[in-house]
Amino acid sequence: MELFQKDIRRVPMLFLGFVTLALGIHLTKLSLLGMSSWSVFHDGISIVAGLPFGVVTQLLGLSILVLSMNLLQTKVGLGTLFNIVFVGWFIDLFGMLYNSMPESLVLQSLVLILGVLFTTLGRSLYIASKLGPGPRDGLFVGLSRITKIQVKYVKITIELIVLAIGILLGGKAGIGTVFIIIVSGYIVQFFFRIFHFDPKSKKQSDILEYGFQNNQYFGLILGAISIGVLLIPTLGVIVAAYGLKYSIKENQKYKIISLSLNVIGMMLAIGYFLHSETSIDVLNLFT
Repeated sequence: MELFQKDIRRVPMLFLGFVTLALGIHLTKLSLLGMSSWSVFHDGISIVAGLPFGVVTQLLGLSILVLSMNLLQTKVGLGTLFNIVFVGWFIDLFGMLYNSMPESLVLQSLVLILGVLFTTLGRSLYIASKLGPGPRDGLFVGLSRITKIQVKYVKITIELIVLAIGILLGGKAGIGTVFIIIVSGYIVQFFFRIFHFDPKSKKQSDILEYGFQNNQYFGLILGAISIGVLLIPTLGVIVAAYGLKYSIKENQKYKIISLSLNVIGMMLAIGYFLHSETSIDVLNLFT
């Protein structure tokens, strides 16, 4: 519990990073000069599927997390979960508040540079909060551990693959994409030095270290939570996925009830998500 309380105190820094990151992604999208590899991929899927950019960001993050948890045994922190839920929502929110495209090349370049600065600052903030990697970063680390290939090679390979797929789907790539690939790593390292953060020596949080899963009613509690968070359907799916995993553990009470609640919670969350087509229904307040 002490570790959990300590992590909770770093949540404001985490969310500041999410908001800044989302603003940066939105600005690079507005620049029309190209986005990061993953953003091009998200944009392509958004165009083909007809879903908001932020919703696609959430769905892919959720899919990657579930696969990484079960196939690669990826560690998950509070930041990992909140990343999936809120970054996509903030992106769509910024899109609703401001979506005017710059017309001149000078303005487009300025917006792109601001977008890169905000994106790298936001990424640096949420990583420096030490509350867990984003789902895509967890995928790189997990695959590196399984294949014995260095993370930097796994990362660039996956990013080139998603970039190529994104372009084929119609995602917006351009000179800005090349610019982001070249400079973003250096800018993140610059912000790390400002925050006195060393990613090699600082351990990221893992929610399993809180010990909540040892409670005999953990699966039952997760099932109840998954049904109760319909306003945040992606969180409902994540909670239900964990609930299904731990409901069958030997130390759990009322296994059948726990499994049933988590299955119902997941079905309701998926159904509500598909019905609303928004990450959090409060977005409808802006429409």
